[in-house]
Amino acid sequence: MECTELLADHWMNLAIRPALEDSGVYKPLETLQRIKDINWESLGLCSECCQAKREEWDEEADAFWKKMQGWVNEGDDLFSQ
Repeated sequence: MECTELLADHWMNLAIRPALEDSGVYKPLETLQRIKDINWESLGLCSECCQAKREEWDEEADAFWKKMQGWVNEGDDLFSQ
């Protein structure tokens, strides 16, 4: 619970605000990587929670790549008609 509160305390300044300032919402993979690269441990989160969050963000990136592949395949179908 303590780590969840610490993450929430820093989320706006370290994840949301930078994404809004540099159009990171249009660069989801780069934004996820930037969030993963934050030294969350130095902000007080335990190493186990940091590892779990990084794994979660890796899963989000993988899900995005899968969606992108589907979009590309749908585009291929449009052009092959």
